[in-house]
Amino acid sequence: MSKRKSELNVVFGDASDGVLVIKVWMEAAGDLYIHRGGPKLMGGKGSYHASGMTHSDVNLIKMRTGLGQPRRPPLANVAEYERISAWGSPHPEPPDGYVAHGDTKIRRTLLIPAPPLGWFVSVWAIAPGRRDLVDRICETNPWPTVIPAGSVLADWGIPWILVTVAQWTNGAPYQVVRYAPSLPGRVPFHISPECYEGTWLEPPGPKWKPGEPFPKEWIMESRRWVTRQARNAERGIPHSRPFPEA
Repeated sequence: MSKRKSELNVVFGDASDGVLVIKVWMEAAGDLYIHRGGPKLMGGKGSYHASGMTHSDVNLIKMRTGLGQPRRPPLANVAEYERISAWGSPHPEPPDGYVAHGDTKIRRTLLIPAPPLGWFVSVWAIAPGRRDLVDRICETNPWPTVIPAGSVLADWGIPWILVTVAQWTNGAPYQVVRYAPSLPGRVPFHISPECYEGTWLEPPGPKWKPGEPFPKEWIMESRRWVTRQARNAERGIPHSRPFPEA
């Protein structure tokens, strides 16, 4: 059994009857794993390895993504911050009987009332000592009407790991567009505007709006994804591998 260096949990509801929205833990070897709770379709698992390799099992598309993709910055070398993962739901989460665990030397749990509308969770890697970045991230709305609701931080490792939670204040903070034809290797949904669009945390990369042609970068990456899958199949590389138990 592997040894964990840190573990962060977010629970909506009461300590004795809540719902686990996220569990994030860092293994001793420096690999980060994420269990995404909440709605079944939006849930799944993810990993960000010490080397910078990432994978994600997405319930919505019933497949693992990230196999063979370029490495991201090694976790220990994050210069300022890196947003590792994000997801959410337009609906409140009813309790399912989950019992929250108490804090320990390596575990922290954020226990908050279930947001009355939708919610949004992000996982961040932060350079050690950058409390200013932690504070600024925690104060930034992902969308104008989606506001910060809480956060939990593991500030004793390299890097620091931060989980932020935001809640909706109206019923339509963004538009979800299902596009067709879908592109292999991409979830066939697009959120407009994107999270943190127009803020200092706006994600880099090509932008797309409904009705526009797909960015050439999307098309090229989709072609590379198809090529990688064919190469992996020839080599007998499994499409999915087991994740450590949450």
